[in-house]
Amino acid sequence: MELVFNELSFRPYLNSGEVLKDKFLEMLKTYNELKDSEGIGGLLFPGAISCYKVLEQVTFSEWASSLTNQSEKNKILALIRKPFSEDILQDEEKNKTSYFTYENKIVPIEEDYCEGLGICYSKDKIAISIHSDVCWEPYIINFKEFTGVNFETQPVQAYNVCGIKENLNNTLLQKIMYYGRLELKETDILPENKEIKLSGDHHGNAELKKFAKKIIQSGYVLEVINNIDFSSQSVNLIKKVYNDGAIDIVLHWEDAGYGMKIQTTGRNYRETEAIAEHLKDEFDR
Repeated sequence: MELVFNELSFRPYLNSGEVLKDKFLEMLKTYNELKDSEGIGGLLFPGAISCYKVLEQVTFSEWASSLTNQSEKNKILALIRKPFSEDILQDEEKNKTSYFTYENKIVPIEEDYCEGLGICYSKDKIAISIHSDVCWEPYIINFKEFTGVNFETQPVQAYNVCGIKENLNNTLLQKIMYYGRLELKETDILPENKEIKLSGDHHGNAELKKFAKKIIQSGYVLEVINNIDFSSQSVNLIKKVYNDGAIDIVLHWEDAGYGMKIQTTGRNYRETEAIAEHLKDEFDR
């Protein structure tokens, strides 16, 4: 599982490119230590990071280009690659009805859009920040979600890594320990005892039932919950993953894109996402 870079942690802007380099390399050192000790996967940056201002009048691209130590420059630039942080939102980004902002009047940051923190909240991931200010030291960062037609607000939060590993909060380290090492649970329910609940008069039920009988053979699948709307434009078996272990499946090889919701043994988004990958590998065409 990846850490997601908190792009707002470039703020407040540091007073020199050399100081920023030291802070950035410190962050990468912490990431690499967690990668080695806790099984953390990648480090995701926003796709447009080259255009982000990282000093008062300097973009990331300009700053990175100015680094004179080629080894340090390569170490930094090697991590700026696909997948980018927004890639994990997939189709949800196109239809999203919410956005996130962070405010800290001391820094000052005033209701600024926070992509990285928002992704961490939406996808149950952990942020990592440059130690540019004490405001990024807390292991939990509080911010706001604006959602719905009228953009109602609610307080939300995300776990955050900042500083050297030895100084990280124990609660955060416990979270990372679980976050990094994945143990998926299988059910002991026999396939013949798993329920397949499909609407009696739903078009495509014959195809769905045939596939359902295959997928319930998986130890990660508990039952087929119901039909979902057709997704004729889908090209993926996995349409959507939920925090509670449910997954929307689409038979994308059928022209109509018949779909169903299944319940898995996933206990949170991360586990369900991993189970979805297992099912895709085993049952996709």
